[in-house]
Amino acid sequence: MRISRATFPLPLLLLTMVSSVPVLPACGGSGTTGKDAGSDGGAGRTGTGGNIGGTEGSPGSGGAGGNRGTGGGAGRAGTGGGAGSPGSGGGAGSPGTGGGAGTGGTMGGSVCLYGGVTYTVGSAFASSDGCNTCSCTTAGILCTLRACLPDAGTDATAACVLDATYAFGETGGHVIYEDLVTLTPPAAYQHRRRATGGTTADIMCVPALPACNSANAIDVADVLRDIADPDVQRALTAATPPLYGNDPRAYDGSVFSFLRGDGRGFLAGGACGASTPCTEVPAGIARLVTNLRALDQQQLRDASCAQLR
Repeated sequence: MRISRATFPLPLLLLTMVSSVPVLPACGGSGTTGKDAGSDGGAGRTGTGGNIGGTEGSPGSGGAGGNRGTGGGAGRAGTGGGAGSPGSGGGAGSPGTGGGAGTGGTMGGSVCLYGGVTYTVGSAFASSDGCNTCSCTTAGILCTLRACLPDAGTDATAACVLDATYAFGETGGHVIYEDLVTLTPPAAYQHRRRATGGTTADIMCVPALPACNSANAIDVADVLRDIADPDVQRALTAATPPLYGNDPRAYDGSVFSFLRGDGRGFLAGGACGASTPCTEVPAGIARLVTNLRALDQQQLRDASCAQLR
């Protein structure tokens, strides 16, 4: 049986309902691109979603990544674009790139930058002047302030000039006298024996030191080279002379004392063995001690030191 259109007026009702719906935008419009971050490396703004299409909208554009912030700050990441409906979501914003590392002396609390090289806190290295030593500390880079001497091959006379007064010898123990050797600029040696009880007069001798770079002799140039060793320079930067090796003074022993005119230097005892706490004598310190003792024995062979032998 055929039913006529006059019996069921449904199309007229549907047209009436559709006429009340707002007009839709064009299908598949793209989202708005997020704005780049400003100089502070801020985030890109979120891209808006694609407009609603008929069957499938185009995805919204992702927010652009933040540009590099000024002052080395990192740009923040851009946020993702809104999703198209019913198309796929907008692409995520690209992250902002990080700011560059700063340059300068101390880079942070654990490293130092000197001469284009990075050093960790506690490390020592040669100064750019070629004769001083620097250390990396939490407060920055600290360098010794020794007067720089010309190379012996360039000016042998200048290289034989002591840069400060130095005194060395054994100290400690129950002894009746103490021997103290003093090296004084420009190139003088003195060995003095002093009675600990003060009952007799001091005995001393002052033989001349050998000319610099003398064969089979220890001279001022040799001493200066030993003092320039990083191990020695590190000890000279300490406010209080550090003690290396075993300290036998508690049971009537002695240690080797080396002091600069400003009171800085070190004490060196024997091998640590099982002693604790104990810091073994560094190689540079041991070499200086050995050569200073040899220098003293060399000078005492002079006839003027007969009473001290």
